[in-house]
Amino acid sequence: MGKIYWKKENSIEATKKCSSRSELRENYVGAYRWFATNDPQLLDELLPSKHIVWDLDLVIKEAKKYKSRREFDRSSSGAYVFFQKSYPDILDSIFPKKCEPYKWNRDTSVAEARKHKTRDSLRKAARGAVDWFYKNDIKELHRIIPNAHKTWDLDKILSLAKTCKNRSEFHKKNGQAYAILKHKHTELFNEIFPKRVDLKYLKENLF
Repeated sequence: MGKIYWKKENSIEATKKCSSRSELRENYVGAYRWFATNDPQLLDELLPSKHIVWDLDLVIKEAKKYKSRREFDRSSSGAYVFFQKSYPDILDSIFPKKCEPYKWNRDTSVAEARKHKTRDSLRKAARGAVDWFYKNDIKELHRIIPNAHKTWDLDKILSLAKTCKNRSEFHKKNGQAYAILKHKHTELFNEIFPKRVDLKYLKENLF
């Protein structure tokens, strides 16, 4: 069934199928909202009920009965529609709208990358853009911000590594040099920074 666009005519038809206002709200919430927003007096004529004249104090009290905007809308649609139409800012302060996560694409990622001189700077400011490049077009990232790994050769990396007391210090000084030595020259990496021996394990298993 396609989406129903509620207007006066089909909203009136919906009331003829219901014996009460609550039944209308439950089965034809779109029609109920149309009446609440456009012609509440007509709804009173078609489905008489104890009509609540909503004001700010009343809708705030009503809103505080619910844990979410959706629950408020479902349980007290008339109050919700009045609140949304008359005091949207206050409604938002009670039920803040969830911000949708920023969606990175080629245009936004390229525009962001051009603001930065290094990948570290880009990564800190917009990790989502970096992730987009790695998933979709790493060559474009290389073109905008040349790969800093290319400036490192083994001699430079070893010189830097030998100034550090341990792996942690080396990583803090330069994560790129650390990654190159660890993954491309693993034997040298382990020779300069031997893995720590687990003394507890040795005692439990060897002695």
